[in-house]
Amino acid sequence: MRQRTRQAFEAKSPRGHGMGEVPVGFVRTSEERIAKIADRQVPHAVAGVFQKCRALGRARQTLLWYRDAPLPLPAGRPGTLGRDIRWHLPSGHRIHQRRRHPSYAGALVDGRAAAKLVLVDGRAHQSQRQKKPLAQWRSLLLANHPGYLSWEDVLQTPELLAANSHRPPGGAGGAAKRGPAFLSGLRRCGRGGRKLTVAYRGTTGRVPRYGGRGGRVDRGASAC
Repeated sequence: MRQRTRQAFEAKSPRGHGMGEVPVGFVRTSEERIAKIADRQVPHAVAGVFQKCRALGRARQTLLWYRDAPLPLPAGRPGTLGRDIRWHLPSGHRIHQRRRHPSYAGALVDGRAAAKLVLVDGRAHQSQRQKKPLAQWRSLLLANHPGYLSWEDVLQTPELLAANSHRPPGGAGGAAKRGPAFLSGLRRCGRGGRKLTVAYRGTTGRVPRYGGRGGRVDRGASAC
């Protein structure tokens, strides 16, 4: 009975029925559809986040802008179908979550993450839910409801976040950071094309020592 109930639940998403929690800016209707919330302040504030992200180019700079304003953003309370809205200063997690969520591009998805069963001392336990690649999502329905972004914007977001990371896996820093080094994290090697970075050492952490793939640097100039 539990398996059949779960299968019936999962079969509704490909038909355009939103069964889970909806992100802020949307509500779940009585017909189990997703629509923009009627309160005009909420969609206006949500759209402002995406506009500011495009203008500043980085999620962290967007967060700092809202914090410095200070300008609160809407947040939905779970279990209210998106109708109970509270206003708080944003966190970095919320900014990233909104840039990545497919619902803001008008898409209805299901099965983006899954937990695995692992054996611990002979007993089965569920591991922490892990995100799956797009090709392994259970369902994806584009243009399901009005959105704030294009689907291409959502697909490009992970690449932009990785490029702006201070030290992405297998590479050097991306976004510009503090320090006297000229364009630290934004310069590239003329031979290999790798991003260059400067690591500061010393008792005060202000002495540039290494950059690129471990090449020694002198006064902020790094080598690949």
